[in-house]
Formats: sequence, C-alpha cells, structure tokens
Amino acid sequence: MDAGVYFRDDVLGNFVPYFNALPNAEVFDLDVQLSTNTITACTYGRGIWRAPLYVLPALDGVMSSITSPTGTLCSSTVTPVIQILNAGTTVLTSMNISYQVSGQTAQSITWNGTLATGASQSITLPTVNYGNGAFTFTANILSVNGRTDENTTNNSLTSNYYCVNGVNNATLYRDWE
Repeated sequence: MDAGVYFRDDVLGNFVPYFNALPNAEVFDLDVQLSTNTITACTYGRGIWRAPLYVLPALDGVMSSITSPTGTLCSSTVTPVIQILNAGTTVLTSMNISYQVSGQTAQSITWNGTLATGASQSITLPTVNYGNGAFTFTANILSVNGRTDENTTNNSLTSNYYCVNGVNNATLYRDWE
C-alpha cells in the first residue's frame, strides 16, 4: 500500500497503521525528530502532517489468539484455549477475562501471574458441552491489573467452530473383477 504511515511494533511483531489524522494520500518523505518526539510526513498533494511518536501504553493486555475451539470438531465437548500477550510497558499480574459460546451465558475468569512486556501465555478455560452444531466462541479482556486497559482495540477475538458428534457407518465392498 502506497498510502499512509506504518510502524513496526516489536511487541506484537507486525506493522501497525499510524494514521492519527493523516489523510489517505501517498507519503513521499518522512522526518523523525527525536528531540521533539515527533514524526512529520509530507504527502503528495495533501500537505504536511505532524504527530507525536508512538509509545507503548503502560497497560495493554492483548487477546492474541484463540487456539481452541476452531474449525470442525468430532465431539460436542470443547476445552477453550486462549493466548494473552502483554503489549504494554507495565508487568501484568492479573487479567479479568470474559468468554462466551453463542447463545449461552457469558462466563468470566481472573488470570493471575507475571507477564513481562512482549511475553505471552496460554490459558485453558473450563470444558463446555453445548451439543452439536455451529457455534461462535468469543473472548474479551475486561481489565488488566485491576484497571482499564489503555488500548481496547486488541482485547477481543472470536472463533467460529462446528461440533459433529455421532457415528457414521460406512459399508465397504471389494470388487476384484
């Protein structure tokens, strides 16, 4: 993409758009001023844009993946597994997480541990069994270290899955003629 400004987030490991009121235009020159902690972008035909440099928030818990449930499962019993990440500068010691299977009551857990900046951890949630069919599993971070997360855009994920339970009988015939 030729339009916009992106930065590499070493904690998340990918490029993140940093538009911050930047018009959707081709950027042909960037200037970073460490003395003032600003970045200046010169656009083609849309003027000059200046913004503060990006800094990691102090508290930023990330719901980085839903490992399970995903896809098609051969059982109606599901053990959800999520992965959380610390993308902030403060060590995370607790996280309040809600999770829900479509059509069911939301549940919540409190994770306690130590998660340094850039570190991640898998959490196995209690097993659920809601029968056969198509479901959506949703997990949300509600708070970190007992406070509001400073970046809520990465706090929620969903996963669609399908449970098939039962026996399918097949008859095999051998015809060698």
